[in-house]
Amino acid sequence: ISTPMAQPGVTAAPGAGSAASPWVLSSEPASLGESTEILMLVEGQAFSVSGRNGDVAPDTARGVFFADVRVIDRIALRVDGEAMESLAVSPTGAYAATIGGRTRGHGHATGLLVLRHRSVGLVLSEEIEIRNHAPAVIRCAVQLAVGCDFADLFAVKEGRVVHEGAHSVEVLADALVFG
Repeated sequence: ISTPMAQPGVTAAPGAGSAASPWVLSSEPASLGESTEILMLVEGQAFSVSGRNGDVAPDTARGVFFADVRVIDRIALRVDGEAMESLAVSPTGAYAATIGGRTRGHGHATGLLVLRHRSVGLVLSEEIEIRNHAPAVIRCAVQLAVGCDFADLFAVKEGRVVHEGAHSVEVLADALVFG
């Protein structure tokens, strides 16, 4: 009879006695790191360029564009104050994708699964789904920050965006309207 050797970060499965199991991880899974890949969605005159996790950092050439104007220059989803770590992107056409990611679990014992269902066309549509696979109820704060600058596409590409004038935002029950 042989017993597996103890390994750092590995604990015995419940009911397995004192033998360590290589299949049960007692520590947090390793991070995949930040991805430098982009996600591009296109439909007619509209397109969006974001990071692989769906966020758009301000002061970059990314955003949501319509008819050669950048309409949205910032999208930042935070769950309990932290950005989602991207795990996978599943395109559902040239204009839509589901972005899957996780939180690292800071503030509670386990991370949460985050799904962002995004499509672009005459409007940008995004549905955010957060799943908890832990046996206990987890409460979390969800924040979505969105900004607009109505910058010219060519000024954005050349890095010469000049922010002029004031912009307004109207928050509706199921939409944000920028003016």
